[in-house]
Amino acid sequence: PITMADLYHFMPIGPQIAKGKIKGAQLKNQIEAAANGSLDPHVANWTGGWLFNFSGVTMDVDPYKPQGQRASNIMVNGQPLDPAATYTYASYWYAADPELINVVPATDIEVVKDSDGGALDGTEVVARYLQSLPDRTANTALNRNKLLTPLPGKTFGFGEVQPLRGVAR
Repeated sequence: PITMADLYHFMPIGPQIAKGKIKGAQLKNQIEAAANGSLDPHVANWTGGWLFNFSGVTMDVDPYKPQGQRASNIMVNGQPLDPAATYTYASYWYAADPELINVVPATDIEVVKDSDGGALDGTEVVARYLQSLPDRTANTALNRNKLLTPLPGKTFGFGEVQPLRGVAR
């Protein structure tokens, strides 16, 4: 079972959600920025501690590669990512930055609203999506990211969520 408390633990900030259009090169940059912000061997470069997972996108990830080269074999709906192609992109949106979706400049931006035109935050969007699934059950085996090299093991006697010293060979 997934509760609203679980969703608030994953999204404690209450963003709205919008969809828009971005180029494939922007998507690749977003993927690499997230990988660097989670896996860089220099802790000062960390930005959040998670890799993005995009609907319809699969990739191979090598945490030990240098910045900008960690993601490879990026596929969008089964086709290789085309840096020049335009893709539909949805993520966090804030009224203070109306031309950005999750810090990415986008075009044709549409903010997700409820049936009365009211604002929805990200947790509400996810809750409604989960309720729409068959048997209200999420597929936990989507295999969007294939890890090419295992992350370091436990270093400090407890299960780190993010390697405390980054990822370095």
